[in-house]
Amino acid sequence: MSSRTADASALSQACTALWLATLSLMTAFMQNPAPAHRYLLARRIARNLATLHEQECFTQRTRASFAKLAKRWQRKAELTFDRLEPGQPRAHCAW
Repeated sequence: MSSRTADASALSQACTALWLATLSLMTAFMQNPAPAHRYLLARRIARNLATLHEQECFTQRTRASFAKLAKRWQRKAELTFDRLEPGQPRAHCAW
């Protein structure tokens, strides 16, 4: 196996793992009623989808879908942040 083929295979596996992890985060978002947690989850989901959008191992159509989903989840995070009660943590997490 050439180095280029091995790199492409490793990238494909990493992208698949990131997609599966993102689906798990989406499940956690739907099951978690706490607004602060939902906000952090939505931000992480948006970033994961933005990362997937940048990966060339996906087709253009799939990458466009990831870009749309990333924007949708970013809006969801912003709306969740706006709904936090006074006194709830509002610090932006660094991850």
